[in-house]
Amino acid sequence: MTKTCKNCGTIASDTSLFCKNCGNKLDAPQGNINTQMVNNTPTPTNNDKSKYILVGLIILVVALGAVGAALYVNTMGEATQTTGSVSQTPQSTDTTTTTSANTGLTILSGSFSTGSGLSDKTYCTINVGTEHAGESVKISVLYSRDGSTLNNGNIVSKTVSSDGTISVASAYGFDYFPDNAYITLYYSDGSVADTQEVNLSPSAGTQTF
Repeated sequence: MTKTCKNCGTIASDTSLFCKNCGNKLDAPQGNINTQMVNNTPTPTNNDKSKYILVGLIILVVALGAVGAALYVNTMGEATQTTGSVSQTPQSTDTTTTTSANTGLTILSGSFSTGSGLSDKTYCTINVGTEHAGESVKISVLYSRDGSTLNNGNIVSKTVSSDGTISVASAYGFDYFPDNAYITLYYSDGSVADTQEVNLSPSAGTQTF
């Protein structure tokens, strides 16, 4: 590369500082302009790098904070919904109606009676107490003889009489006198109130238990 003196136009080497013809101070070689521009480009310093790192960290912290806030809001929202659903649950339940319908109905005593003919029906009478007079109940009596059932034990709706008794006849007469009866007493809603198994003498007449 060469230098050209601006004063007299003499060409000098790129290492010359002054013109050898007129002594004028020489400028830098024209070929070095791009090099000078490149060399003059600011080089990031350690302070600049630190600033970039700091800005990046700040952005990261802000992003993490936003994510955490979103998760917190979502969690609180679910908790609020759960609390709301619980608060809508009644604090107390009135069971007066349920308990008044089922007031300890039990079989206290009873009797079975049948005629002398095998075609005669068998009658079952049970005592549940005068406190239940007028209550609607249901009853079934399953008869058997030597382990074999004699009837279907149909459920029949009845009303407790004023003396606290309930009477029900078998649907038909049996070919044999029963030696066992299984009584099931129900509340009016169909739930079982009490049961009683009675062993009978396989003969006509009245038998108590």
